[in-house]
Amino acid sequence: MRRERYELSGNELFYWKEQDGHLYRQHVSLDEAMLLKQNAEVRANGGARTLSFGRMVLRMTEVHYHLLCKKYPGLLHGDAREKDRIWEKVSRDPDFAGLVVGKW
Repeated sequence: MRRERYELSGNELFYWKEQDGHLYRQHVSLDEAMLLKQNAEVRANGGARTLSFGRMVLRMTEVHYHLLCKKYPGLLHGDAREKDRIWEKVSRDPDFAGLVVGKW
């Protein structure tokens, strides 16, 4: 028997599913879906948003930022050069292509 349930908490959507005696939960951030959609639209129209002080490279939710900090501790504890190298690496990483809205 399958039972499915959705739960909305702020901007976070939780999808619960019982299958084969196990309970599964999938988390979807509604902000994340909106940001990734906007990023795709910007890229499809030929580029990045422009800012008076520079060009935006990555646009992400707080959850993405914390995941990146976990994967690359140098983002929190490194010096400025190390952080620059990590951000450049992330901007070119295909695993994070959905976050990129521009290139250096």
